[in-house]
Parts: sequence; C-alpha cells; structure tokens
Amino acid sequence: MLPFELDVGEAETPSDYLSRRSVLACRDESAEFCLDFGLDFQGIVDGVPAAIETLASMAGIEAATLHENAFVRVGSSRSFVHRGERLGRHHLMRDRIRVCPRCMAEDLERLGCRPAARPHRRAAWIVEAIRCCDLHGVGLVALPFDPETDRRHDTSPRFAEAIPRLPQLLAKCRERPVRALEGYVRSRLRGVAASGWIDALPLYVVIDLSFLVGIVETLGPGIGGRELTGNERVGCEEVGMGIIEGGEASFREFLERRQRKFHDTRTAWGPKSMFGRLYERLAHETDDDAYEPVRELMMDHMNASLPVGPADRAFGRPFPERKVQSIYEAARENRLHPKRLRTFLGEVGLIDRGQKKSDDRTLFSADRAAPLLRGLRDAMDLQGVAKYLGIPRPHVRPLIEMKYVKVIPESESDKFRTWSIERREADAFMTRMLDQADRTIALDGLYHLPAAAKRTCRSTGEILQLLFGGKLTRVGIDPDVRGYLSVLVDPEEIKTLLAPRAEGIVTLRAVEQELRTSTVVVKKLVDRGHLRARTIVNPVMRRPQTIVDRDELDQFKRSYVSLNTLADDRGRHFRRLARELREAGIAPIDDPKVLEITLYRRIDVI
Repeated sequence: MLPFELDVGEAETPSDYLSRRSVLACRDESAEFCLDFGLDFQGIVDGVPAAIETLASMAGIEAATLHENAFVRVGSSRSFVHRGERLGRHHLMRDRIRVCPRCMAEDLERLGCRPAARPHRRAAWIVEAIRCCDLHGVGLVALPFDPETDRRHDTSPRFAEAIPRLPQLLAKCRERPVRALEGYVRSRLRGVAASGWIDALPLYVVIDLSFLVGIVETLGPGIGGRELTGNERVGCEEVGMGIIEGGEASFREFLERRQRKFHDTRTAWGPKSMFGRLYERLAHETDDDAYEPVRELMMDHMNASLPVGPADRAFGRPFPERKVQSIYEAARENRLHPKRLRTFLGEVGLIDRGQKKSDDRTLFSADRAAPLLRGLRDAMDLQGVAKYLGIPRPHVRPLIEMKYVKVIPESESDKFRTWSIERREADAFMTRMLDQADRTIALDGLYHLPAAAKRTCRSTGEILQLLFGGKLTRVGIDPDVRGYLSVLVDPEEIKTLLAPRAEGIVTLRAVEQELRTSTVVVKKLVDRGHLRARTIVNPVMRRPQTIVDRDELDQFKRSYVSLNTLADDRGRHFRRLARELREAGIAPIDDPKVLEITLYRRIDVI
C-alpha cells in the first residue's frame, strides 16, 4: 500500500494522480516514487490498464475513475485514446500545463493535505482545442515550462512552483466564451455530440479539418498556418467549424466557393491552387485512412465540377470518369480550334454565348457535349465539304438549307460560318446522288447540276428535289469526273417539269406580231386601257412578265380595226378613207398621235 490517503481529483488523469502521490510522499520525481513502490511509471503515463490497476490497488481507490480519464497510447504510435476519442500528440498539451486559476484556488482551499499535492489538472485541459474552464467560464492560463529542467508528466512540482504566484494568475484570467470547436470537442468527450456528418469522423480529424477549412476560407489557399498567432488560429478554427458543422452540404458549398474564387484569378489550375493547405495536408502529409471520407467527398466534388478525367490524379489516385470539360481540354483532345469550339458550344446552349472567361476556365458538361464532339472530330467546314465532294462552294449552302445534309450544330440561327458537316453525312449524300444515275445511258445533252441550273434558270436545290424525288429519267455519270459534278442531268427535261408551256396567254411580242404593229403601239394600247394585260412570273426565266389573255386579244381583234387594215380590205388609199370617215362623223377611239395608230370600232365602220 502507498503511504497516506489521497482521493482522485475531478477528471484527474492517472499520471497526474501519481504525481500528487509522489509529492505527498515527499519524493522529487514520480519516476523515483514508482521505483520505490514497484509501479510502472511509463505504463501509467501511457494509460496501460495493468499499470493503472496496480496504482489503484496500491492507493486503495477505484480503478474505474482513473481508466475513465486516462490518455491511452495506441500501440507505439503518437496517438492516444481519451474517453473513446482518438487524438494525436499534437492535439494534446501534456508537458505545457494549462490551469484555471480559480479551480486551483478552490483545490487549495478545499483539501487539507500538503499544499503541493492539493491542486490537480483536469483531463480536459490537456486537449489543446479546449481553452477555457467550463465551470468558471475563464480562459486557461499556461504555467511556465523549461524543457531542460522541468520533468515531463510530473505536474505537481509545477503546481507547487505556481502556488506563490496564484494572485497574479487570478489577475491574468479573463472570461472567455466557449467557441464552436471547443463546445463540440467537449460534447464528443462527454459522448453527446450530434452534428451529423462530422460525428462519423474521428475527433482529431474534426479538429484538424476545422483549422484547415478555416484558414483556406479566411486567408485563402496561399497561407500555410505556421505564421498565425494563437488568436488568429482560433479565429480560423471558428470559421472552419461553422462550415463543417453544417454537414456534407455545407462542406460542398465551401469547396464551390473556393472554386469560384479560383476561376476569377489567373492562377495555374490545380487542387492546391483552389484548396490550399487543406489539399496539401490530405494529399501529401498524411496517408491516414481516417481522412478518407473527406478525400472522397473532395474527389467527388472535383470530378463533378472540374475538367478532370481518368488521366488526371488527386490524392494519388485517378478520377473515375470525365464529367466536366473545359474548352481548352476539349479542343486539344479533338484537334479543334478553341474559338470555333466556343462558337459551337454557345450555339447549342452548352455555354453562355457571352462567356468571357479563358478557355481553361470555360466549363461545360462532358456527357451533353459528347455527341457534338464526336461529330466535330470527323467534321468538315463548308470549304472542306466543297473540296471533298467536288462542289463549287456557292452550291454547298442549298444542300444545308434544304436539309439534304445535317449540319453541326443543328440550330435555328443563320450563322453560316459556324456550320460543319460530318464526313459520313457527306458520303451518304453522294451515295444517294449516284444511286439516281443510270451508267448506261448516252451522255449527249446532259450537263452537271450547276450548268443545268444556269441553262434552266433554276436553282440546284430545285433540280435536287427532282433528282431525289425520282422525277428525272435521264440521269447519267461522267466517268472522267469525281464527286458532285459527275452526276449529269438533262436541262430540257427539267424545263418540261419545272416550266410547262402555258396555255391561253399571249406575250406582248406575240401580240404585236399578231396585230402586225409595233412594240410602242402595243405598250400604249395597254397603258391607255384599250388592251387589258396582266403580270405573271415567267416560268422559265423566273422574272415578272406582262402578258395578254388569248380571250382578251381575240375580243380586241373583233372590236377594233386599224385604218390601214380597213383601207387594204376596201382597196382604198388610207388618206382618202380617213377623210371619208371624218366626213361621215366617225372618229377614232383615241388620239392617233398618242397611240401612234388610228383605230376604229368595227361596229362604226362596217
């Protein structure tokens, strides 16, 4: 049994209880005390159950209290488990003692043993993230520590040195609110945390993550954190905790914010450029599987929002698939000009047409763009199509307008310069043309489509309609020509189909021949209303033309007769006949000087 009785203090660790026992027995060091009584000093410090059981048995106390507040080393690592929560060595302040001066004063007043053995450290004060006393609401005060002279894991001698300075320590302590991270850590250690997503993470991961997220959110990706003061570090932890406490959705929003800010810069692309210290720590400084849920979430976010694919890596692993592409990457992979690709993407609505970001920062959905990119990889612009099919370039556009070939992009706008045609579309069109031809017919009187269009005053589009509609019977192949110009058609057959002879109308030229008069006279007869005419579109020339209906011309010939015709019929000189008609009171239908012909109504002169 150990000399003297000493109860375990509130939330006291086994090593601190051992230190008080050593001081109570007037020993200078706990290690020497353990040698005297056969105790395992390092085992008690490391929370080894057997060593703690021996200490409790020899001290005559319940071992459960010591086990509850022990920091148990995990194997040979620098990690410890306290109240079921794992913490790294850098999360603990085992050598640098922090105290609540008010708790220390109460311990001195309450206990009656040797003063140096009265005050004790609470287990929570060892956790670096806890910075205030939950009983008194004041900040913890650090006791001086000299690594050369002060003995590690021996707290009571340090308390003994601090007792004379207790009034100064009490004067230094200030009220301090419990911050978000500190409150969460206390809750986890009490086993009552309920913040969702982060509850599934080890406590040390939550502590680290709050700082890493906070420093990136507050100071940007270029700050490492070592240069921060204590208060600046606490501020970063507060911001970071506010983000991760909101769960997975809040963490994704943080990643999205960092990504948006990166896109507003000209910094070279990379996860570190966006997520700074957070990515650097998780990717290069630790391979701890406890961080894996965070890595997976970041990988998923980057895969869904950045232009990365299986060839790219983050956290030492490739991305499973490409979901987002940039103009820069897509243009390079598909051998396209970035400006042309940008035009296509804007045309089909995959990006905003007013997008002004650089090619590497202009992003779009890889899945939605896949059909367009597949087509563009083997597509030709209009100049290329004209050369490939042997078509005079002005004749390419009718193929598109009449939808004989599909274009990329399929859009309602008339941006002719942006059109491209897949090679298979051009091949299918040419095959369709050749299928209409008869290779055995004579080629006399046959012409290629542009020449036939000129001879018939028709467009090549109209001729193609006849060709693909199966209405042309004389279609041949020129064996000496390749492509579009090798298909030959008959202009006369096209005229017959597109411009049939009109019946029941007479042209003005035919009218003047039939009336045996001049062009001027016919025009004045029409202008003065004596001969009714109308305008139609010439079926061959496709231009407006004035004609006279046959019935109208026949009626005119029955109703009127010229002076010369009447004189010939009667065998009289036209001047004498004109004088006789005047003497008989018969006048022409209009002023002969205006019409340039003298006309009478037949009913008046017969």
